[in-house]
Amino acid sequence: MKKDTSFFGKELKSILGVLMPFVIYYVCYFVASIALTVIVITLLQSVFGVNEVFLTEQEASINGAVGGLAMLIGVIPLLSVLRKELADASKMQVRKVEENCKSENVMKEVSAYIKIPVTILLAVSSALAANILFILLHLTESSETYKEVAANQYGVAFGLGLLLYGVVSPLAEEVVFRGIIFNRMKKEYAVVTAICISSLMFGLYHGNSVQGIYGFIIGCLIAYTYERFGNFFYAVLFHGAANIAVFTITGNAKFYQAIVTPVSYVILTIISVVLVFCIEKMKKSYQKEI
Repeated sequence: MKKDTSFFGKELKSILGVLMPFVIYYVCYFVASIALTVIVITLLQSVFGVNEVFLTEQEASINGAVGGLAMLIGVIPLLSVLRKELADASKMQVRKVEENCKSENVMKEVSAYIKIPVTILLAVSSALAANILFILLHLTESSETYKEVAANQYGVAFGLGLLLYGVVSPLAEEVVFRGIIFNRMKKEYAVVTAICISSLMFGLYHGNSVQGIYGFIIGCLIAYTYERFGNFFYAVLFHGAANIAVFTITGNAKFYQAIVTPVSYVILTIISVVLVFCIEKMKKSYQKEI
């Protein structure tokens, strides 16, 4: 009986350890977004004399800016946790290298000049392929919640959108889901399990079925790339590149009409598969016998 209690106690502690960073982030984000909305609206109306018409016209951009600031505020309490998790992940990486050395297999470092373009290309091709598939299957039309979210996202001024979706959102969300949750789960479970569960949480976080499925798929690829390249930078880079690609293409009517075709989907999917194969090939080809 004691053994069972100890086991369940350990599992409960593990689950709470995974969930708590997300709870802290979301509570801080929620409180900050409400407070910032009140402050920004009050300043615009009382200090700058902005009228209701302007506020209505710029609602998406104002909400986007407030949301971005709230996300950054939300991760501030987690920065010390992030540093610890990244340090632990780095130690695990060093341990793997040492084990490879003992077995006379040493992995040479793949150049960033190769990793960066591969990460960006995989992010762009996979994100666009997933979006095109959802559109062709009419999944984007089935969720009213998604339609509302999409209207707000694509209603943001283009320059602000690039900053929010290319830098702010990826940085904040990667701190939570890959930097902390994924790294914590790797300590207790297999890497594949950590990838799937952290990605499932990432999908559920988006709050609607369309973005939930998309978030799970892209989350898996982000975590996979991060695990293969061993640097948190590539998780943020992947996320930012994917967001910018989707925001740019979907927000432009000409690009949108030209790319949303079955042929484009097939080509982009093939590119994504080839790039994953190349990442695996790189891993093996950079090993040598001592």
